[in-house]
Amino acid sequence: MSGHGVEDGVLDGIAATLQAAGGDLDEIGRSAPDPPDAGEAGPAIAGIVSQLVDNAGQLVLGLKAMGEAIAEAGVDYADYEVRAAEELEGAATEGE
Repeated sequence: MSGHGVEDGVLDGIAATLQAAGGDLDEIGRSAPDPPDAGEAGPAIAGIVSQLVDNAGQLVLGLKAMGEAIAEAGVDYADYEVRAAEELEGAATEGE
């Protein structure tokens, strides 16, 4: 990538990476262990584990949403590139 342009497929690759990371993290989250039997500290540890699982869930949602937004932006970018090329081509033929 150089200047302000984006090579074909770069945004798709970024989107796919983010969505895959979200999916992988989601799979890990489904296998979260039960809180350990820690006696009096058990409820505190359960609260910490619960907070970590919730935060991971929010991260999953964020990764997937970013991946989707980047994929949509890639489609828009490609459309704008095509339209800009067509407009430039049209302007060049009008000037002849």
